[in-house]
Amino acid sequence: MRRFVSAGAFRVNAHRRRLDVWLLVRCSRCDRTDRLPVVERVPVDQVPPSALEAYTNNDPRWCARAAVEHGLVVPWVVERAPHPPPYVAELVVPPGAMLRLDRLVAHALGRSRGRVARDVADGAIVIDGRPSQKARTGQRVVVLR
Repeated sequence: MRRFVSAGAFRVNAHRRRLDVWLLVRCSRCDRTDRLPVVERVPVDQVPPSALEAYTNNDPRWCARAAVEHGLVVPWVVERAPHPPPYVAELVVPPGAMLRLDRLVAHALGRSRGRVARDVADGAIVIDGRPSQKARTGQRVVVLR
């Protein structure tokens, strides 16, 4: 199990009229950089101007808030299960977070989104809801293998 700490910065990317924002984090052991989704594929006009300014200027208060909301890893009740599958995780998503369910599951399990999609298709992972929908608190993810 790795522990991540906030790098105190965001990465902002706009593709056409959609916005992605990630909180940059570092592994406390190896200093490897990773990113946690904060906003995913949201139309730019739906993001409040104050939030957009905070993301682009790496506002320290917004970085701290995002780090707390993410628990510095992924917003799961179970961080990364210390035991092998099968196990059940229940999502705890911060209010207002706009995270895709498949991306959240992939990040939590350390797998690619493609691998998660294949695992869902063959029954190795059972997700409460469609993988492409927005994650919400209370959804359950069952990892069988």
